[in-house]
Amino acid sequence: MPSNSSNSIQSLSNRQLQSQIKRQENELRLQNLKYKNAIAASANDSLTNFQNLPNGAYRGATNKNSLKNWYTEERSADREILPNLKKLRERANDLYNNDAASHGTIKTLTQGVTAGGLELQATMNRDFLKKKYAFSDNDIDSMEDAVEMEWDLFSDSVECDFQRRLHFSEIEELGFLNFANTGETIATLPFKERSGSPFGLKIALIDSSRLQNPNKMGDSNAIAGGIETNRYGEIIAYHIIDEAVEVVKNFAPTWKRIPAFGSKTGRPNILHIFRSEKVGQRRGLPFLYPVFEELKQSGRFSEAALAKQVISQMLTVFIKHNKELSEEEYLDAQSRNLVNYELGAGAVYHMAGDEDVQIVNPNLSENLYDSFMNGALKRIGMAVGIPYEVLAKQFQSSYSAARAAQVEAWRFFINLRKWYVKKLHKPTYKELITESVARGRIDLPGFFEDPLSQMAYLGSQWLGFGMPQMDPYKEARAAEIHKKNIWATDQEIAYSLGHGDIDKIYRRMSREKKQRMALDLELQPTLFNENQTPPNANNSSNSDNSNASQKDELDAELERELEQEFQKEIEKDMISPIKSSINTQNNNFKRSRK
Repeated sequence: MPSNSSNSIQSLSNRQLQSQIKRQENELRLQNLKYKNAIAASANDSLTNFQNLPNGAYRGATNKNSLKNWYTEERSADREILPNLKKLRERANDLYNNDAASHGTIKTLTQGVTAGGLELQATMNRDFLKKKYAFSDNDIDSMEDAVEMEWDLFSDSVECDFQRRLHFSEIEELGFLNFANTGETIATLPFKERSGSPFGLKIALIDSSRLQNPNKMGDSNAIAGGIETNRYGEIIAYHIIDEAVEVVKNFAPTWKRIPAFGSKTGRPNILHIFRSEKVGQRRGLPFLYPVFEELKQSGRFSEAALAKQVISQMLTVFIKHNKELSEEEYLDAQSRNLVNYELGAGAVYHMAGDEDVQIVNPNLSENLYDSFMNGALKRIGMAVGIPYEVLAKQFQSSYSAARAAQVEAWRFFINLRKWYVKKLHKPTYKELITESVARGRIDLPGFFEDPLSQMAYLGSQWLGFGMPQMDPYKEARAAEIHKKNIWATDQEIAYSLGHGDIDKIYRRMSREKKQRMALDLELQPTLFNENQTPPNANNSSNSDNSNASQKDELDAELERELEQEFQKEIEKDMISPIKSSINTQNNNFKRSRK
């Protein structure tokens, strides 16, 4: 009995000991887990350190009340653009045709970039050609003249157009106009021999709506938006719908598959001109797509305001009879168009005896119209990249502000011009010179042998009109001061005026000087040349004195204008607010005394 009792006590103590050990182990695990959670929480706190932001999220990603109904989705460029492209282009075309602001914006862009046509200036790489082929400057001058004449022969004729309708300057303007309106321009470079033209190269503009998937199939990874790619995203071919479907009704459309590049030469068969805004983008978007709603609402507001002004200028008199007209009298008045309910200029109408007129006055304020339209144009200008003053053609602020708007707009135009030249002009120019060399019309040694030689021969610049000068005298004087004080180089000044590369300018100046000497022509003294040569040797002293006095008068006048403008700016920015503050304090003091 005692032995059994001792055994039971021993087993009980063992169970208690094991239970105690398990409790201690669980407590250790719990403490370890709490310690890890505390470390993780402190790490998150040290990384975020933002109040009311879960796990370091951006405020724009939170579900605040102001952002609760903002639904977004992450999509690829094709999924985002292609399903909406048709509707966007339809609306862009409608706005261009019927909305004055949209039409004017597109035309301003086109005029700023193409500027009536860009002129070719061949700028071959002289250093490379001299080292490789031992050419002289005269040899390179002759080759530059030859390629420029070839381009002029090609571009100054409708033979460059596949349809024999447009010169190249018209093609480049129409191409950019179509790009700005629909978002892209598609041009093919077919080869077709014609009598009367020494070149087979032609340019054919294609409406972007004709670039579609074959047989109207849905978009896939291989073909989307009419563009066929391989597994690596490389463009293989374009699928163009037959043009006859737009002319002949009930005509079954057919598609033509055009390879993107020639299989043997690598020559581009299609120039697809659009600006990519997203990675992997296949098709271009209309230039004004961010402000379609503002443009449409502004157009509706303008129509309503115009209708109100027209109606307010009309005088219409309704004659109300004291007794109700008989049916015969009413029909007789209606047959003579005396019973009518349309407003007109000086119109007089009869009414039935039991009818009355109620006038509804919209009471639209003129200031409301101006503020609404100005605000809309400012938002449009911000989205497009053109300052409001240039977009609205209103320069009512100071000279410096107007000039700043012109400079900002012109910087935007120049960037677009450079991009457009790379997409249309240089590929076309390369194909033309290649054909001319292959036909033996011009001699460019090593053109087909070395890609570097070909690139050296094809160097070119495309010059258009420079930035409009608001005050040519001031800007010329500023350029002279910059040059005299070494604040700007000749090349920088030349590029700012839109005249091209300085090496090309100096070479052309040298050639013009030789021609003037050969023709015994003498330059007239310039206004800003301090070491002038008098045009008449007999009256040199009088000429120097008159030129010096004239220059001093102009300098004094310029200084007076600048001083007046400076004083106006100070008055506007500093003195006027101080006066306003003093007047406000005086008025408050007078009211407190009362």
